[in-house]
Amino acid sequence: MALHRLYHACLAHDAPEAGHLIEIAGDEARHAASVKRLGPGAAVEIFDGLGLVAPGVIDSLGRRTLRIRVAAIRRVDRARPALIVAAPPPKGARAEAMIDQLSQVGAARFIPLVTQRRVVEPRETRVAKWRQATAVESAKQCGRAWLLQIDDPTPLADVLRAQRDSVLLVGDSRGDSAHQALHKAGAAPCVALLIGPEGGFTDDEREAIRAAGAAAIALGPHLLRVETAAVVGAAAVIAALPRDS
Repeated sequence: MALHRLYHACLAHDAPEAGHLIEIAGDEARHAASVKRLGPGAAVEIFDGLGLVAPGVIDSLGRRTLRIRVAAIRRVDRARPALIVAAPPPKGARAEAMIDQLSQVGAARFIPLVTQRRVVEPRETRVAKWRQATAVESAKQCGRAWLLQIDDPTPLADVLRAQRDSVLLVGDSRGDSAHQALHKAGAAPCVALLIGPEGGFTDDEREAIRAAGAAAIALGPHLLRVETAAVVGAAAVIAALPRDS
């Protein structure tokens, strides 16, 4: 059975070495004590979302706090090459589901893509919720050590400009497989996958993507929703990526 995981952004500061006691309060502590019914002696795992992971044991608990004795601390390196997914976020809960699943499949970064046919441009409060809740909860569930990085909404032109040194891919029914496209592109420290809006990229956008050197990858025989295309594409790319170890 997997250990209950707790997110603690200040792990490096509060537990510089094994043996230290960490106090965790708020929703994390309440969920562990009231929902999971964990008590003294229960084994847990703490992570900071920046690569530090620390197994530990609950030393004591109060009504709203847990005190955990850290047994060890290890650093998990980021996966390389890293995958960036840039896609226009869909409406409502569909966006949260997409971000959750991108985190689960192993994407390193999500860029809410601003296109001419975008359905919605998320407000700052919504992006903050994705960072503070959706990405954290997904990481706790799936066991990743690094939180999915979520950018501010970014226009397509800026994404293309920023990813000049990356392998650039775009979801397109006429494309190669992810494995074929990556083999042709060669090695790079980062891969960026572009997913179009529900109405598709405009002709001008397609020309800009083509001029940026993007390789098209097929995502299956059917027309996919944005969130489905993003997750299917991310999973296909990650499965095809060579890894350092």
